[in-house]
Amino acid sequence: MRPVFIGGCERSGTTMLGALIGGHSHCVCVPESQFIEQLLVEEDFNPDALEPGKTLAQITANERYRLLWPPALNTSTADIHELGTTYPQVLSWLVRAYARHQGKPAAPVWIDHTPTNFKRDRTMLRMFPDARFIHLIRDGRAVTASLLPLDWGPNDVLQAAQFWMARCAEGLAAELELGPERVMRVRYEDVVSQPEVTLRRIAEFAGLDYEEAMATGLGHHPTRYHERQHRLVGRPPDATRVHGWQQVLTRRQVEIFEAEAGEFLETLGYPPEYGIRARPASRLEVFGMKVNDLARRARNNVRRRWRARASLKERRSATNQPT
Repeated sequence: MRPVFIGGCERSGTTMLGALIGGHSHCVCVPESQFIEQLLVEEDFNPDALEPGKTLAQITANERYRLLWPPALNTSTADIHELGTTYPQVLSWLVRAYARHQGKPAAPVWIDHTPTNFKRDRTMLRMFPDARFIHLIRDGRAVTASLLPLDWGPNDVLQAAQFWMARCAEGLAAELELGPERVMRVRYEDVVSQPEVTLRRIAEFAGLDYEEAMATGLGHHPTRYHERQHRLVGRPPDATRVHGWQQVLTRRQVEIFEAEAGEFLETLGYPPEYGIRARPASRLEVFGMKVNDLARRARNNVRRRWRARASLKERRSATNQPT
């Protein structure tokens, strides 16, 4: 199977796009796979020579795997000889097992929509030389409006602007280094307002024929851990989401965001509303944001732990494991 890695700033629609492409009969969209990078950075982990059984056990014990991958995916009966002796081979086995679980055992393409994929694009390309990458970008003001209510990530518009620019920069760097043959830039706004045109371009880039099923968004369903944060996944693209941030952010929040990231915003094709006259956050506003950040971090830690606990409890129940 050959991979297509989707990456971009969190809340840019990577899960939505994965679900769209995953609707293709020749594709399977796997859950987010942060565990790939987490194992790679472990001390003494050699991706070119490993104990496959031990590595598979490390993957399935990883918290992100346990939260996001289906509990019904039985890896305990894996034939050690089928796993191979390298990390790419073990990962490929896991993806094939997931494809069988999804009823697509012969799918030749797998879609990974982990937002941070551009943090490890060179490594992934070395492991999977035929990989393709999609850099999904979205208006930073819309990303901010989507980030702020969550229990992780930035807690104010100033942090969100910096967060968005840093994440986009990783994808832009990959575009420059790997070139258009390997990396395709896609705008969220084009996906939701012109889904067929945009998905046809993506299909051609991935070496696929376009299928109407791609526009349904039924190629992936989030787990309980992510279901509230991805309520629109599993539905056709909704063009009304393009300007939804205007009803969420205050005018002052928009101005502070643009004072921090207006030039970057315009470079990516999103006209700022305030331009060069955008007033940056005052010292008093920055202080207020820092105080609010401390309070929200404490509250969000509790919310995040509760979500993880509920998701893992559901997983144990599904596999008849004791709580």
